[in-house]
Amino acid sequence: MATRNAGDRPEEEQEKPRLTREKLRDALGIFQFIQPYRWSLIVGLLLLFLSSFVFMLFPYLAGLMVDIAQGNSKYTFSLKDVGWILLGVLVLQGTFSYA
Repeated sequence: MATRNAGDRPEEEQEKPRLTREKLRDALGIFQFIQPYRWSLIVGLLLLFLSSFVFMLFPYLAGLMVDIAQGNSKYTFSLKDVGWILLGVLVLQGTFSYA
């Protein structure tokens, strides 16, 4: 059974905390601890973005292989060509995920 929150008032009736400049400044103060690691963080986020992008290529290329097999492709790639591209995508995915 669900319990009520503090004060036994429904959530709709409770006041939400207000966002002030002082609270925002305190919250942004966390970035002072990230400062020494900023380049590692930037490189990590970049590799995460690249890994996600390469991961999204995999279903696209699989669909392209189906289109080529059915003869509905607008590209001149063969199944073998797309297979090699898919293998390269998997290698890139592993590289970005490992780094």
